[in-house]
Amino acid sequence: MDQHLPSASNALLIIPKVPIAVKAIAGRAQVQVADLPCEVFKNPFLTKGIEQYSVSNGPLKSQCLFLEEWESRTSPAPILPSGFIFHMSRCGSTLLSQMLAELEGHRVVAEPQAVSQYLLLTGSGEIEFCPKEFRQLVAQFMPAAKQNQQKVFFKFSSWNIWFLAEILKAFPKVPWVFVGRDPLEVLVSNFKKASLPLRWYRKQAHLLNRYFQLPNKQINTGDEQYFFSWVITQYLEKVGHHLSSKGQLIRYDQLPAEGLDLLCTHFGLSLNKRERQQMLRRSQYYSKSTDPSKAFVADGAAKRAQANPALRQICRTTLDPLWQQLISLSNKKNKHVYPI
Repeated sequence: MDQHLPSASNALLIIPKVPIAVKAIAGRAQVQVADLPCEVFKNPFLTKGIEQYSVSNGPLKSQCLFLEEWESRTSPAPILPSGFIFHMSRCGSTLLSQMLAELEGHRVVAEPQAVSQYLLLTGSGEIEFCPKEFRQLVAQFMPAAKQNQQKVFFKFSSWNIWFLAEILKAFPKVPWVFVGRDPLEVLVSNFKKASLPLRWYRKQAHLLNRYFQLPNKQINTGDEQYFFSWVITQYLEKVGHHLSSKGQLIRYDQLPAEGLDLLCTHFGLSLNKRERQQMLRRSQYYSKSTDPSKAFVADGAAKRAQANPALRQICRTTLDPLWQQLISLSNKKNKHVYPI
C-alpha cells in the first residue's frame, strides 16, 4: 500500500510534502517540503521534532516548489485550521497547545519554521504577502484532515504577532486565542532565556530593521530592557487592536482549568469528562518536555522576586496599564459573546 494514502490502518502515519523551509528567489516564495511522520508533531516544537527525527533517521529527503505553482495545482479552497494560538512568550502557550494535542483526532502544528520564514520574508519586502499563498502554505500541514475528521491547530511563535493583521486577513474566519501573562514575569523570563527579538537585539540588531522595519531609535538605545519592553508593548497593542469575536484572551493565571474551558468554548470543542481530565493531566508536567517525570512548577512569584527596579518601573508606567486594558477589553467582549 502506498504510505502516502490515508487508510483505516495507516492514516497520516506519513504526511506528504510538509513545508520545512521557505526562501525568496527573485520575489517568489520557494518552499522546501519533505514527507514527515506524524511523530514529529508530538514534540512541543515542530522544528525540534524534525531535528530529533533527522538525527535518528538521517537527513530528510526533500524537494523545492514555488508556492504560486503549488497553489495552482490544488483546490481553490483549502480547509481551514480549527484554531490559532498566539502568545507573548513564556506565558503558558506551550502548555495549552500540549493539552490540545492530548486528544486523539487533534494535531498541533507548533511554531513551524516555514511559516515564520514566510512572514519574515514579507517583512523584509523580499516577497509580497499574498493571503491566498499563505493559506496554501498553512493548508499543506493539514492533508487528509477533513477525511479523517481531524482538527488541526496552529501555535505561532510569539514574534509572529508582528504580522497579526496579515495572518487574520488571510484567515478571517479562524478563531484565535492570545495567551498572555503578567508583563513583569514575561520580561524576567526573557532576560533569563531570550526569545528571538531580544536575541537579535543582542547579536544581530540589523535584522530587526530588515525584517520588522523597526525604527533605529528603538534598536540603537543601548538599553535591552527598554527595547524588549517596547516589543511587548507592540504585542499588546496589536492584539488589543484586533481582538474581536474571533479573538480570545487567555491569561497565565487562568491555566490550566479555566484557561482550557475558555479555549474549548472559543474553538467550539465539546469535551466529555474523560477527555477534559485527560487534557488536564497533561498540565501536571513540564510543557516543553515529552517526559512525564518532569513536573510543572509554578514560578510566577519567583520571577517577580527576581525583577530589578528598572523592570518594575517600566511595567508600572507602561506595560501594566496596557495589560489591564487588554484584560478589561476581553472581559467586556466575553460578557457580550458568552453571556452568563
